[in-house]
Amino acid sequence: MRINFLAKFCFFFVITCVLAMAGYQIYLKVSAPYETTEAKEVTVRDSYSTTALVLRDEKVIPMVNRGTVSYLFNDVAKVTEGMAVAEIYESYEQVALKHRIALLDEEIKMISEADDPGVTEVANLDSINRLVLAQIKKLGETTVKGVVGSVSEIKNELTKQLSKKQIITGLEESFIVRQTALETEKAELEGQFRLAKPQIITAPESGYFIGYSDGYESSLTTEYAQNMTLDIFDMFMEGQNQDVADPVQTVGKVISNYNWYIAYPVSNDNLSEFRKGASFNLNFLSIGVNDIQAKVYDIITEKDEDRSLIIFKSNLMSSELASVRFPEIEIVFRSYDGLQVPASALHYSNEKGYTGVYVQEASVIRFKKVEPVFQNERFVVSEINQLDSSRLQLFDKVIISGKDLYDGKPLE
Repeated sequence: MRINFLAKFCFFFVITCVLAMAGYQIYLKVSAPYETTEAKEVTVRDSYSTTALVLRDEKVIPMVNRGTVSYLFNDVAKVTEGMAVAEIYESYEQVALKHRIALLDEEIKMISEADDPGVTEVANLDSINRLVLAQIKKLGETTVKGVVGSVSEIKNELTKQLSKKQIITGLEESFIVRQTALETEKAELEGQFRLAKPQIITAPESGYFIGYSDGYESSLTTEYAQNMTLDIFDMFMEGQNQDVADPVQTVGKVISNYNWYIAYPVSNDNLSEFRKGASFNLNFLSIGVNDIQAKVYDIITEKDEDRSLIIFKSNLMSSELASVRFPEIEIVFRSYDGLQVPASALHYSNEKGYTGVYVQEASVIRFKKVEPVFQNERFVVSEINQLDSSRLQLFDKVIISGKDLYDGKPLE
């Protein structure tokens, strides 16, 4: 019975506290004569984004013989004609064997370096800890971006530093036993791997090689940069072109022309932002690649159309850019830094002769000047000037609702 009584008491006590806190909040809201919001620093971008079309000159490398492909590059690689770019093995097991040997070789090198007295003697625990933390941070950033190509490199460096730490702290005296076991395993696998006779795939021409194909290589070429129309653009965007190659039957491709183009549709309301030869930084939102510099190569306008096509030209390349065909791209025309306040808080003072806001300052209300650098229906971004006390300042409590406001009015 006593336990039941205590449970009921605790329950009613908690309910009472919750109701008391809620009542106190309501009291504060009702009793406060003015509703305020803090002036916060923001960056507002005047931008435009839409889905675009990428045009490239690419030479597809067909898969002549069946087998498992092992690429010689993890990322886009600049190659010359005749350079080896991939190997085709009879089975997946042979490729796995090759990769296992490479991993063993890398681990042996790391252990050998960590076990080198000349290296460990000059190393100190603080520097190793910093290197470990740096690799962990790098691994986190790589994971967030979804880029897995450098994960293996980060893992190897992390393992090497942790191995050094084990020796310096006395957890391990030597890695000789481990190294011997790895070398024995490597020798055995190399004996098996000698039986493999891979087919060497070479680049058909010079350019950027990437082990990927989307099937549009023969149709979406740079030729369209010279004769693109809105109808052609819409045809590709709507997927009407069915004459595409089978990506499964290709080893990869070589981007033979370092210049590639982007067909970018814009509303005619924004057409004045563009001119031939002007440079822009393009943000590829769909793949998380930003600030790719491109120039306006051409501007295509048509009668009775409320939109136009901007043809951009660029020579920057990466694995992400080489694999994208219909990206969502953002262009930032301008950006504005300042203090954001609601548009409803703005007032015009006949006495002061300028627009501003009322703020709570100590025990009085003050009218502070606002210098808009950007404004829309919802809010205003005011220029920051810390030297002018008559202007709105960071963290000022801006009054957004209240009656009978005037400069110098005492707060009740």
